[in-house]
Amino acid sequence: MDKPIVVSASHPSHGGPAEYRLTPMIPKRRYLSYLRERWWLPLICVAAASGAMVAYETLRGEAYTSFAQLYVNGQMQVSMNLGSFFAEESQTFLGTQVELLKSGRLQSEAFVRVGYVPKPGEDSPVRVEVTQPLKTSILILRATSADAQLAQGFLQALVDEYLKYKKETRLSTSEDVVLSLTDELTKKGAELAIEQGRWAEFQKTNNVAVLEEEGKSAGLYLADLNLQLARLRLQRDLLLSGLRGGQPASGADGVTVVEGKTANSALESGGADPVGPRQTPGSNDMLALKTARLELAIARSELASAERPPEHPANRKLVDDINRLERSVAVLEQQQAEQIQGELREVEMRIAAVEASLPNWEKRVLDINARLSESQRLKNNILREQGYYDRLLATLQTADLSRNVQQEQFSVLQPATAAAVTKRYLSVRIALALVAGLMLGAGLAFIWYLLDDRFVSVRDVHDQFGENVVGLIPSITSRPHRVAESLLQPADPRQAYAESFRHLRSALLLTQRGEAHPRIIVVTGVRQGEGKTTVAANLAIILARSDFRVALVDADSSGRGAHEFFGAENRSGLREYLHQGSPLADVLQTLPEKRMTLLSRGVSEAPSDGVFLQPRIERLINELRVAHDFVIIDAPPVIERDDAALLAACADWVLVVARPFFTSSHAMCRTVELLHQRQVRQLAFVWNRARKDDLAGHSAGDRAPAYGGSGLPA
Repeated sequence: MDKPIVVSASHPSHGGPAEYRLTPMIPKRRYLSYLRERWWLPLICVAAASGAMVAYETLRGEAYTSFAQLYVNGQMQVSMNLGSFFAEESQTFLGTQVELLKSGRLQSEAFVRVGYVPKPGEDSPVRVEVTQPLKTSILILRATSADAQLAQGFLQALVDEYLKYKKETRLSTSEDVVLSLTDELTKKGAELAIEQGRWAEFQKTNNVAVLEEEGKSAGLYLADLNLQLARLRLQRDLLLSGLRGGQPASGADGVTVVEGKTANSALESGGADPVGPRQTPGSNDMLALKTARLELAIARSELASAERPPEHPANRKLVDDINRLERSVAVLEQQQAEQIQGELREVEMRIAAVEASLPNWEKRVLDINARLSESQRLKNNILREQGYYDRLLATLQTADLSRNVQQEQFSVLQPATAAAVTKRYLSVRIALALVAGLMLGAGLAFIWYLLDDRFVSVRDVHDQFGENVVGLIPSITSRPHRVAESLLQPADPRQAYAESFRHLRSALLLTQRGEAHPRIIVVTGVRQGEGKTTVAANLAIILARSDFRVALVDADSSGRGAHEFFGAENRSGLREYLHQGSPLADVLQTLPEKRMTLLSRGVSEAPSDGVFLQPRIERLINELRVAHDFVIIDAPPVIERDDAALLAACADWVLVVARPFFTSSHAMCRTVELLHQRQVRQLAFVWNRARKDDLAGHSAGDRAPAYGGSGLPA
């Protein structure tokens, strides 16, 4: 995850607050730039691969190769009917022949035939290769050996041994086919006899024709019983309905109950009755009940409509008739209810009788069906075994093994040729070695690139820390023991080198528009060797030549002293000022460069731990600020010494110098984090020893790079 650190808004970076993405990831780098820096790695791999190939081809002796061709076709099959039993796919067949030619048995016999006896543990003196051209039945054999006669003789002997082996195998295969057919026929005959015996045993206790008739009869009778049961249950439901309410009820098959009278059309139209004849209620009783009810209703209607007084004889006669009719209706209804109950008991008995007989008939039908299924299974087994037996018998009787057992076709299209010198294709091999070496070198460089977290180009710093690269210093050629060569000269011919420091000067002076330019500048880095002292010295020189009073303070006691660049003495300096309280005028050195003074590190051996925490360091900076326009402090690396972080807290600007293929991304992240913990006012980067791709393609000796104050392309 990115960890943004926002600088205070009172100190903008290029017009806005600066954000630094401190991530422990490998920065985005250009692999081609990395590869150009590690150009020697692919070169070494290419030289090693080509040298090894040349050495190998030079040291190894001549090899001789002999060729032969075989035409191999045909599949082992017995007949058209049995082809599926003994057939082999063509592709598999040819693959088998290739492996057979390369087998140790045939090659050993071939060596015996040519009279060569290999020593125990000795590698084969002949290398055999067998190839099959695409979609053909031709095998190409190639034997390679250091002995020309051995290569040709061995290859011809191998072909002869192969043909001999196939002939012996073919003869034995024909005999095996006959024996296999005979054994299979005997086996199938025994299995057929077993199945026929099972069928005979089954017929002893089961007559299939009788079983079929019994099954039909039992099935019909069982269906009739189910129908009779359904009708009886319907009749019972109708009788119960008439007994409970005496209201008309209707059901299926035309059965109707009206005021206790049951219509029996359903049963009377059915089949045989399984429990005997049944009695129906008399129609005369039903008619009498109906007549009595009708007369009773008429008498009541007349009594209700009569206008005579109740004591009238006619009314009394009607009342007597009504009472008589009510008694008659009650008697007739009682008789009808008793009759319906009797019929209901009869129907229940008939239902119980039918339900009791159903399970026996169902069991009987299932038993008949099971025996019929067993008979059919036995018949099918006999038919299957009989068909297989007849097929084998016909094949054995009619097969002509000399014709139907297809003989594989083997013919020698080309015998072993005279061994010729094997072409080495030296140019092709060397070209392949060059390509392989180049790919290996590029691969090793890529792995190195993935594992290496050092910055490669200025874009790495930009991608990881934002647009705070204020200076691009091109790489120059200088001798390590002549440090003065890296300083700017009055008329320096290194135009791009001088212009890069002028751009850095402009960035310091013009970046913060509307505010005073920074005066206290601390130059630091991640580790020694990044060129921070060179950057600090040249920055001081370019500012002094711009008519500014500049003080260069050497605060790094572990690196190369700034006095060595200017040829000055390392006499009393910063240490004497801080430890011994020497006056500033006594420790400052005037340099030949106009308007520039130097405060060297000093020669005191007093412990320097915590020296920059003393109030004298603040007084020193204030005194230098009064007498100079710019104070350039060459601080030690941040991670190596805490002095740099303490000095950075007192500075207006902190310049962190980074160098390609030298500065670690993780170390730079830690450096920036420590500086912001000390609440630096403004942080920027200087890219030292920039490559051509960092300078947008401009050569360091041609012209100045077209960069603005931020260090990005204009």
